[in-house]
Amino acid sequence: MSPHLAVFIALGTPVLFAMRNVWVKVSKIKGEMNPSNLTLASSSLVSIILVILSFILLPIEEFGKEIFFRMLIASFCSIVALMFLSNAMASGYSGPVSALGNIQPIVHTTLNAIFLSEIPTWLQIVGLALGTIGAIVIALGPMF
Repeated sequence: MSPHLAVFIALGTPVLFAMRNVWVKVSKIKGEMNPSNLTLASSSLVSIILVILSFILLPIEEFGKEIFFRMLIASFCSIVALMFLSNAMASGYSGPVSALGNIQPIVHTTLNAIFLSEIPTWLQIVGLALGTIGAIVIALGPMF
């Protein structure tokens, strides 16, 4: 994948998540569907479609039990995380909830250090700290 395409995809991701979050909140406000049920149904449908596409697109020799197990765990983590996020977005202010969701890089960096021995540089640690402080200020802003 080209670096330009990777940046484009990375910039498009928050836009798509924001659109999804608004859709979930509108569905709750209109009383159409519980955020957990909506997230579970939509994520399950997407997961089923992706598993079918994986069987079609991945060569059989690459699609072993280990890959299937990793896909299953990744799907489960994604669905549970989206259910948490959907309930939080639908029940509270979207801005603070989104800001707190942005502390994910701290967890990601910590897990990478533990499991992959990828130790962050001091500049990355400073960036993570500033990002976390910013997320907390945005999340707590309405309280002040």
